[in-house]
Amino acid sequence: MSAHFLLAAVYANTGRLNEAIVEAETCVNLSGRSTLYLATLSYYYARSGRVAEARRLLEELQGLAKKAYVSPSSFSIAHAGLGDVDKFFVWLNKAVDEFDPFMIHAHLDPGFDPVRSDPRFQAILRKMNLKS
Repeated sequence: MSAHFLLAAVYANTGRLNEAIVEAETCVNLSGRSTLYLATLSYYYARSGRVAEARRLLEELQGLAKKAYVSPSSFSIAHAGLGDVDKFFVWLNKAVDEFDPFMIHAHLDPGFDPVRSDPRFQAILRKMNLKS
């Protein structure tokens, strides 16, 4: 699954969202619906204009969170795809507060480039003692 996940990221970062979606769907199916993969697929769906499908996956994450732990970073990823920056930052702050391992490379991760100049992101990095 890791290879599919990394390949999906490469496709997405090079603007090949349809191919990224295929790889992310493979991750979701092979993983038994891992929340990280669901969130990432939601992100790709939203970015490719498939907003209804992205929202359906976000609702699935919310349902799963009623039964088991879902990392805040999963919610932040889904909200980022949908362009809901305020909710993205709410969940990102929760991720920091919970020491979510997803945040360990936030200062380097190109996925954060769209929000890197936002003062809220800079505050998060300071909170984590990281520099952008």
